[in-house]
Amino acid sequence: MHCLLRKRNFIPSGTRLQVQPQLMGKAKIRSYLGETVLLVERNRFAEALARTNITEAPNNMASSRGHLVSSYLLSNSALSLDEEVKVLTEQDAKYAGFNLFLLAPLAYGGKKPLKFAASFVTNHGAGGLLESRPLTSEERSIGGMTNGIDGKDGQNWPKLQHGIQSLSACLAALPKDITEADLTTRLFELLTWKSAEPLRERSDLRKTIHIEPLHVPLGNGAPDFYATRLSTVILIRRDGQVVFIERDIWGLDEDGKAVKRAPTSERVHRFQLQLPIT
Repeated sequence: MHCLLRKRNFIPSGTRLQVQPQLMGKAKIRSYLGETVLLVERNRFAEALARTNITEAPNNMASSRGHLVSSYLLSNSALSLDEEVKVLTEQDAKYAGFNLFLLAPLAYGGKKPLKFAASFVTNHGAGGLLESRPLTSEERSIGGMTNGIDGKDGQNWPKLQHGIQSLSACLAALPKDITEADLTTRLFELLTWKSAEPLRERSDLRKTIHIEPLHVPLGNGAPDFYATRLSTVILIRRDGQVVFIERDIWGLDEDGKAVKRAPTSERVHRFQLQLPIT
């Protein structure tokens, strides 16, 4: 069983936050807004993609990070992951800072457990060169990705370190007969952790996984909030069966006030991955 956890922050004012992951005609599940993109594509041989935007000063780069994602999805699906990453990193383009995690299954014989190839792509900040690296052995077991700079401070963010430790402990304690419902409940619970330290400035956001609504001035005069808006759990069985659950956490009411969403406010999608056969 492979599991991916993700949370998405930022609540822009004046917006009815009804953006939901959709099961599209080409069988994609997509979820994106603000600083994180997460996608599972079952028809391109079960690839998964996650992107975070690096926390940095506002900038105006010539190329869109959205185009970066779409160009990958529209690339030749016959290429291996290494070949696709090579195409991505050879681009002569300038993007705002981002981290990109790519996951694609290796050839599947039908009897052996499903295994994935993975790669990490980043530009280390606005305007930087696109570079890639393989995951470390630790990351291939249990890892995570932040809005920090890879190789500098990104892996040292307290919320990432806490998340990795708590996920490791959670998985080690699972009974053999655990149900899917119980497993997803435990995984969502990991995403509710809050630091005991008060959040006094934006840099403190790296210290906590769950973020309760904070007023964040964005320079447009609107009372914007920064908070955990969505949490996502993806379970991928070794036979290619997938469950994708996205749960609302914080949103805005009709008066523009931040409100906690009910735990039942979620979307669930199930499907079977198309796998490359040996």
